[in-house]
Amino acid sequence: MGFGKKKADRIETGHLPGPIATAYRRIFTRHDRDVERLMFVLDTAEITARFLSAVVLCSLRELAQQGKIELPLIPMGDPKTRLKKPSFGLWMEILREGARRLHGNGELFTDEAARKLAMEVCDFVFNEHKKTKGRPYDYLDQIVVIRNKVHHPAEELDIPSMCEEAENLMNKALTELAFFEEYTPYIVKLIQMRQRRMSSPEYQHKCLLLQGEIDFPTAESDERDWHTVTNEVLIYRSDTSYLNIDPLFVYLHADDIDKSKIGQGKNAEELFPGMYCFAGFASKSSGLVVDYLPCASSTKSFRTSNVAFYDEDLTSSLNSGVEELLTLLAGPESESSEKTATPDATAATEPAGAATPAPPELADSSQPSATPEPEAAAETVESAEPAEKTNPESAST
Repeated sequence: MGFGKKKADRIETGHLPGPIATAYRRIFTRHDRDVERLMFVLDTAEITARFLSAVVLCSLRELAQQGKIELPLIPMGDPKTRLKKPSFGLWMEILREGARRLHGNGELFTDEAARKLAMEVCDFVFNEHKKTKGRPYDYLDQIVVIRNKVHHPAEELDIPSMCEEAENLMNKALTELAFFEEYTPYIVKLIQMRQRRMSSPEYQHKCLLLQGEIDFPTAESDERDWHTVTNEVLIYRSDTSYLNIDPLFVYLHADDIDKSKIGQGKNAEELFPGMYCFAGFASKSSGLVVDYLPCASSTKSFRTSNVAFYDEDLTSSLNSGVEELLTLLAGPESESSEKTATPDATAATEPAGAATPAPPELADSSQPSATPEPEAAAETVESAEPAEKTNPESAST
């Protein structure tokens, strides 16, 4: 049965973003049941791709909101079709294309901390500045291949060997995320302002740190002479800078949930405290309905339409955030027809002088097709990236 097979060594995860560290921990709750263990490895790889995709998309959103790049954020066809039920393979594509766009626009970040985080993720994808051989991104890509073999087997599978291979690849990928030790995800639950006569105001932020395993987030207070947003997942970049990754990742605090309303209202769902990730949406006559998956085993998924009874503001905020992201990914309607004329036309045009030269070792690679895959395919077979290296810059004409 392969029960005696040696498993990959467990790595330290206290510095990793909470969703990744928590998913990784689940791998080691199964010792000999290799099928279940393998499923947890695949889940960890997918949440890693999701989280890194959130970083690149929200970094690009930041540049777009400052008017520094043109839309769409990345070439991906029709986001309202492709993001209805995003697959592991689609998150990998978003990560790759988002990193390519960021790589060509790093100098547009006026905040050095923002530029540094963006370039760290680009290095994970393209390995421009790392001394190790190969690209960390490829470790995740190989796990996509294993995932496809499991879900669509063409022959009898050696699950113990596949599990061991996937664990080794996962460990290699997570080892390359050591830079997240400097970038802690957190939420601000409360801000208290204090100001004495003839002095500047001080803002005491009461935060929950979402780093490491997040079943019980660490509470911390921080005094600043400026204030952030509350109740949205942020990534610390410096004492004066943060990246907002809402609505791709959200956190519900126990104080936000009115238990007295459980069971009231049609289709009302009970909400549980914890961190959740965007899992797709549906378009209804009343607007978007957004799905979220839990990042911890103690919670369960929820749909915005079924939690509006508890908190209309939360539902409105999440739906509006997803609608904004879809708009940024689609680009101006006036350009849509032009962008579908040729494959290369989907690449966004940068402001004059914005693009930077591609690394020499990546300069000869071709631009992946931005043609959307059929929706049915997105739910089943994931598309692994070709083995050849990829140019981080968009091939705009």
